[in-house]
Amino acid sequence: MITYDYYRIFYYVAQYKSFTKAARALHNNQPNITRCMNNLEQELKCTLFLRSNKGIALTPEGRQLYEHVALAFEQLSLGEEEIRQNGELEHGLVSIGASENALRLILLEKLELFREQYPHVRLRLFNHSTPQAVQALKNYAVDFAIVTTPISIRKPLQKKSLLRYREILVCGSKYKDLTTAPISIHELQDLPFVGLAEGTSTREMYMNYFMENRVSFHPDIEAATTDQVLPMIVHNLGIGFYPEPLAREVINDGKIFALQLKEPLPQREVCLVTNSSTAMSTAVKKLLNLLCKSLRRISHLHLLFHCPLNMHGKITDLDRVQLLPKAFAQALADILCDPVGFRIFFFYIFIHIQLQCLPCGDTGYHIFDMVHHTVVGQGDHIDLSSCGHLDHGDAFPYRSCCLHGNRHLFISKC
Repeated sequence: MITYDYYRIFYYVAQYKSFTKAARALHNNQPNITRCMNNLEQELKCTLFLRSNKGIALTPEGRQLYEHVALAFEQLSLGEEEIRQNGELEHGLVSIGASENALRLILLEKLELFREQYPHVRLRLFNHSTPQAVQALKNYAVDFAIVTTPISIRKPLQKKSLLRYREILVCGSKYKDLTTAPISIHELQDLPFVGLAEGTSTREMYMNYFMENRVSFHPDIEAATTDQVLPMIVHNLGIGFYPEPLAREVINDGKIFALQLKEPLPQREVCLVTNSSTAMSTAVKKLLNLLCKSLRRISHLHLLFHCPLNMHGKITDLDRVQLLPKAFAQALADILCDPVGFRIFFFYIFIHIQLQCLPCGDTGYHIFDMVHHTVVGQGDHIDLSSCGHLDHGDAFPYRSCCLHGNRHLFISKC
């Protein structure tokens, strides 16, 4: 029976043209090398070497075999080297199927960090809709997918939520008058709409949203990508929905304006989808670890620092939330990244809290419950145990936040 070792020995003997030198290179002995080559010749029923006092030479059959064995050894050596380099991330390829919103909301920033750490790993990005990205993962065309909800998957596919966000209804300067007061979705039927084409998760979500509110939804202008939607809105071709984090800069520049809808919009998520039936390379595992590790930190700090768009379309972000000094916030972040520390911190610091607020004109402050969409108390002295209903026009830029029981509360100045 011919084994791999026989061909390996044959390769070295042909290279060195000597049994003795081949034995030395293989850390073996000459009699054993000679015996293996005799067995190989017997198995192949031909003579591979011409033996003489000057050494050995390959026969025509030996040269023919050597061409194949040398090619195989070169490929094996390349494979071994690639495996070693992949282990050290000196080499590798990661293929990703990503929806456009997921790419811009989270993936690009993480890929930048990944490339800084592993510059030799190649990245292959496919710009897919959510259904297309999931199908590509099923077909083993990508290593994983980063997509936005709604999403429907079955085993062996698995999903993990990475980021939650909301979309807002925005318009150009032509429809600016619509932003002065809250507006119902039923009042939008006669307005031109810009939306994504069918076959996208975004289109599916808004079809269901309008149907639940008993309103038909037929965009007057259909775009292939989210990037196409915004310029159309800026140029007053219609109104449309857009991810709130991506709308911040454009709203602050005064190019578009946020409409206040009376009917709450559904929350969306950016999800990581993987296929448990496939093995992951070292490069893929490193990238996924970077994604999940950084997002665990973000999720723990979300209660303290993340402030979404308010009802007037004014964007508030971390730089405008005056809750804690940055140095202390950084130290606090390390505590909050530990699940036990996170619970203990909020239990002792934020339970049974009562806020003393300075007067602000005639109305003081609002406390806004992000989960139940209610205002918790108004006036100079605010007791978090009381609450009242929030109308959409009552929310203002958030200044700080706290946790009362299981409720997420934000303080907003009137």
